[in-house]
Amino acid sequence: MSDDTRYGHLWWLKTFSIGSKSYDAFLMQGAGGNKVAVFPSLDMVVVITTTDFQVRGSHQLSDRLLTEHILKSVEP
Repeated sequence: MSDDTRYGHLWWLKTFSIGSKSYDAFLMQGAGGNKVAVFPSLDMVVVITTTDFQVRGSHQLSDRLLTEHILKSVEP
């Protein structure tokens, strides 16, 4: 996990940044980059399901999908 990821109350806590904006989230993360991310400030939940079980860096790929595509699309 990266330095900007913490763990609390059985959830991962992470801040995602895109441009000058930062979005706090709490996450469930599983093998292969599977992820459920809740963004309270955006009133948004994102579910990513993958089959990247043998892919190195699968969690980073899911994080890039979140920042470069999903969060970028909700910016004004």
